[in-house]
Amino acid sequence: MAEAVSRQHLHAVVDQLPQKRNGGTVMLTEEEMKARYYLRWSDKTIKEAVLGMNAITKQSRRLEYIRNAVPKFIYYGVKAYSIPHGLDVLSPEDRYAYMERIVDVTSLITPRQFMTIFPIDKDYDGDKYGTRDYFTTVADAIKPNGIDKPIKEPFKFMMNYWNHDVLLFVVNMTTAMSDIHKEKTGKSLFTQFLEDNGLKADWGNDHEC
Repeated sequence: MAEAVSRQHLHAVVDQLPQKRNGGTVMLTEEEMKARYYLRWSDKTIKEAVLGMNAITKQSRRLEYIRNAVPKFIYYGVKAYSIPHGLDVLSPEDRYAYMERIVDVTSLITPRQFMTIFPIDKDYDGDKYGTRDYFTTVADAIKPNGIDKPIKEPFKFMMNYWNHDVLLFVVNMTTAMSDIHKEKTGKSLFTQFLEDNGLKADWGNDHEC
């Protein structure tokens, strides 16, 4: 979807998050402060893991080092992008690229490990309300993959996973994808979907979704 963005560029984005808007100093919102805190720790975790791994010569220890770092990277990364509008200061391309990186790394762990990072929310009445819950997560995300096998399709897995932070992360990632699409075509993904299916998008006086 988005053009490839280098790891070095993403590190630079995190290191140089703007502290000013419109040339003047402003107070960051609580959401912005939380998002930046998690994003910096996510970035710090992966930087230290790469440096530490490169300093280790024994292959088994290198793999162990990475295995210990991956859950922390996923945790901080998902938390950073689960905060609505917390990182709106970044371009859609940068937001999407960093979230894509988190999704890619998720393929290195198993559903059992993912459940220790983000436990399934204890909601059991999804069938009553037509929503996801604990049971749909087990049926649609965990069983098809295998609980102790590396996650094959991490984004699909996260879409089917019932956890508040993971849900908001997925929403923010699809929003970034839609923003990129709109920059290139003038249409959001939702509007494009409607038109592709022969439906007319008529928002009246409201802005396009």
